Amino acid sequence: MTQCFEEPPLNNNICVIDDKYVSEEKTTFHYKSTGKVFIHFQVEDEKNIIWYKLSGFTGERSLRDPKTNKVLFKFKSKTHLTKSNEIIITSMKDDKEIQTITCNSNVKSSLKCYICEIEFFNIATEKKELIEIQCSPLFNYCSIYYGRKKENGVLIGQFSSSKTLFNYDFKIDIAPGVDTLFILLLIIEIF
Repeated sequence: MTQCFEEPPLNNNICVIDDKYVSEEKTTFHYKSTGKVFIHFQVEDEKNIIWYKLSGFTGERSLRDPKTNKVLFKFKSKTHLTKSNEIIITSMKDDKEIQTITCNSNVKSSLKCYICEIEFFNIATEKKELIEIQCSPLFNYCSIYYGRKKENGVLIGQFSSSKTLFNYDFKIDIAPGVDTLFILLLIIEIF
């Protein structure tokens, strides 16, 4: 069930990686499997233009330019027993690490839903903030909130999946004023 974004959805932008990824309009992407065994994925827009290709299935993964095949971003998760887990995003240029961003994540799952809270540094507000992702048990539908939903968090994104025996297609909607690349990486990491 798709919900509508509020107009305007935010008092400030959400910028984590770079403000060039913050769109002033609602953005829709598709995260699709392209191989026969769910190990090749790509990100396309509504016009089927490929924006990124993914490399790696477990461990450290990367987003690649679809034309040059150069690595643009590397990302991975680190699981800890005594503290919050981490999502680490590294910007790349000419095979060199430019910037590394670390976000803390906490997961709560039950038979009714999966909830992931991600703490990040928002460049736009210059402070640490929280995104909450709530998913149905089979990840068929997920909502992304700026803040916690039960504390009046604002809906800033949603994604739903259609799957067949041999492929996945996640439709991802992101509200205006949100770092689209950051949200894409979070969704990919959670999936």
